Formats: sequence, structure tokens, C-alpha cells
Amino acid sequence: MKFGIKIKILLFVGVFIGLSALILFLVIYPFFKEIKKNSEDFVFEKNRLIQLNNEIERLRESEKLYHNHLEDIEKIDKLFVNAELPTEFMGFLEDNAAKSQVDITVSSAVSQKSESSPWPNISFQVSITGSFPNCLKFLEKLEIGPYVIEILNLNVSRPTETESRLGLESGIFSTTKVKMIILVKAFTK
Repeated sequence: MKFGIKIKILLFVGVFIGLSALILFLVIYPFFKEIKKNSEDFVFEKNRLIQLNNEIERLRESEKLYHNHLEDIEKIDKLFVNAELPTEFMGFLEDNAAKSQVDITVSSAVSQKSESSPWPNISFQVSITGSFPNCLKFLEKLEIGPYVIEILNLNVSRPTETESRLGLESGIFSTTKVKMIILVKAFTK
């Protein structure tokens, strides 16, 4: 009988160890595996939240900078000609022509973007007629004006005989007047 009790005890211990191992692998191991996975997810989400908070803080700082420099940004924006509707620039040219007492004709508005130019631009051919000092005043006002421009070409000549005759008859200019043809590149938004 002693031998039978030992077998029963060993059998009971074996079944207990087997059931314990089975419970360990079927219940406790997946539970710990899930805890590990949840811990990794928690750390990932925590890091993501920290990154999002940092990004929100950078956006707030950028917004403050934008509002602090809004006036400067608006001034810079006004330096560039509206490519779709350059009427303000045309008005600027006509006003300066009137103030400089020269006649003006603007033509050939060609929009372009070249590799040699830092910004898109639009080119105008401006023809002015008036006394030489007044034409120089116009050029000076053009160069110190509120727009970012580049004078690409400047031709100065006396009006042709036909132009002189027509101008004298209509009273537009006299023989002391000059004609300037200016190719102006105005940088656009």
C-alpha cells in the first residue's frame, strides 16, 4: 500500500505540475504578453503625445512670430506686383509720369519665370517722351519706387521726324524733347 500512495502522490504532483504549467502557458503567459504589448503601446503613445505637444508649442511660437511681423510681411507683399492684375503698378507708372511731366505709353506685359531670376516676374516696355531732365526724374522715381524692379534696357533717342511733326502739330512735345524706351522687369507675387 505504501507503494500505491507514493504513486498517487507522484501522480497528483505530476498532474498538479502539468496543470500549473498549462495554466501558466495558457492564461498567465498571454496575460503578461498582453501587459508587455500594452506597456509598449503606452510608451509609444506617450512619446507621440510629447512630440505633438512640442509641435503645438512650435506652431504657437510661429503664430506669435507671424503676428509680431505681420506689418513687415504686408510691407514685403506690397513690394511685388500682382501678376494677374498689374493695375496698381500701371497706376504707379502713370502717376510718376504725370508728376515728372512726361508722356507715357506702356505695352508688352509679358509674365515669365526664368532660372536666372529669383522670383517670377513680368516685363513691361515703357515709352516716355518729354524733356531730358523730366525723363530722368521719371527714371529716378521708378528706381526708388515701392516695387522690386529691374531696368533691363534703356534706349534714349530724339523723336523721329514723323513723331516730331505729329507731336508739334498736336502740341505734345517740342524739338527739345527726347524719347526713352525702357524695358522694366517687375517681380511678382
